[in-house]
Amino acid sequence: MKKLLPIIISLLALQNTFALNQNEPTACPSVSSLASVGVDSPFRADGSWNVSKQSNNYGTPQLWTFVFMTGLDVDDVTSEQATVQANANISKLMFPEGPVDLGDDGIAEWWCAYRSENGSYDGVALTPPKQLPDQMSIVKKYLTKHS
Repeated sequence: MKKLLPIIISLLALQNTFALNQNEPTACPSVSSLASVGVDSPFRADGSWNVSKQSNNYGTPQLWTFVFMTGLDVDDVTSEQATVQANANISKLMFPEGPVDLGDDGIAEWWCAYRSENGSYDGVALTPPKQLPDQMSIVKKYLTKHS
């Protein structure tokens, strides 16, 4: 039995690693799938409106949170106007990067970046899904690393 214990522990560790890797995305949500689902949850961050979809699979095996950063000042437009603008512009995003594993401290997190051609707005898809705006610092961390 003493000889079996290290083998059992190794198998359990291997099983956990395999389970984590099964959740690793092989592709990011397409711009067309992001646009067809849209965003519906506006929130303020650093004086601008961001609009998100908290959780959707966008035709992939994973659930994602998508955040569209409008660049619109909260003093200039309402949350409803920001949501309309965001949904009108999602289809104009380009997909430059992802999925990228930016997990820290052993936590697996994947990110996909989206940019507008003129640089006036950005989007990011995150898996596993995030609770926004509470976890907006995670989005900011991503943007800081990839600006």
